[in-house]
Amino acid sequence: MRLSTLIVSGIALMAALSAGAQTTPAVPSTLASASDLDRSLSSTGGIEVLSDTRGVDFKDYLHQVHQITDSQWEPLIPAEVNPPILLSGVVSVRFKILANGQLKDKSVTLDKRSGHVSLDRAAWDAVTQAVYPPLPTEFKGPYLDLRLYFSYNGAKTIGPVASPQASGNAPVSAPPPASATQSRIQ
Repeated sequence: MRLSTLIVSGIALMAALSAGAQTTPAVPSTLASASDLDRSLSSTGGIEVLSDTRGVDFKDYLHQVHQITDSQWEPLIPAEVNPPILLSGVVSVRFKILANGQLKDKSVTLDKRSGHVSLDRAAWDAVTQAVYPPLPTEFKGPYLDLRLYFSYNGAKTIGPVASPQASGNAPVSAPPPASATQSRIQ
């Protein structure tokens, strides 16, 4: 049994999207608490919408993104997350989806690293290998800017990503280098 989950975040954001909010803040000021995350629906996923939604309800689309990413991620999760090692951490990956569902060139960044290359690589590969559906036709923006959070073994250190200067955790635009511990691909 896998002990890792794609964590749920931004409950207030999802409520705003469901209510047809006109815009989404560029960087949410607060995220749900860890206890709220545990109680919320896993189907919404650990997704932050970082671009203006232009009044379009993305709830169903975000659900699809979550399912697609999760299905890509599951076989990539390294064996070290299982007993006896139980490696844990949180990774966030930011990317932009174009109208046709493809990732915008050079838009994928590793915003927050877990401290373990194998965990970071699995999250990165889950996003870059996913095939997303086209954006809703009523959305007239150039792309949808998203951030996904990947949590391994219940790690709950989530929140808005600190600026690279403040955290020393600069976003990168290339996958972490391979190490002796490779991601397991089934």
